[in-house]
Amino acid sequence: MLGSGVIHTVTLKQTECRKRNKKIAAAVYLYQADNDGEWGELRFDFENGTAEIVKLADWNTTTSNIFAKTAIRYIQGFPEARLLKFVVVPFWKGWT
Repeated sequence: MLGSGVIHTVTLKQTECRKRNKKIAAAVYLYQADNDGEWGELRFDFENGTAEIVKLADWNTTTSNIFAKTAIRYIQGFPEARLLKFVVVPFWKGWT
């Protein structure tokens, strides 16, 4: 299925986590599209509810933007107290 382009994965690896008053205030994640190529970088500000794409994986805006947006939705769907250090997220291309 991965080879047919139907199911994709985005790999997330937390590289930084800042706390304020015992709550996670911000985090930085590296992400990789389909377990291949260069890693991109995402920054999350949980106090303001924002996320920023700092660097696109594979430097490909037409493809990697899908992976970055999927990663952002996935991380923002978790309560800050349960943020994962590493995860591989499968998704269907039509889901984005």
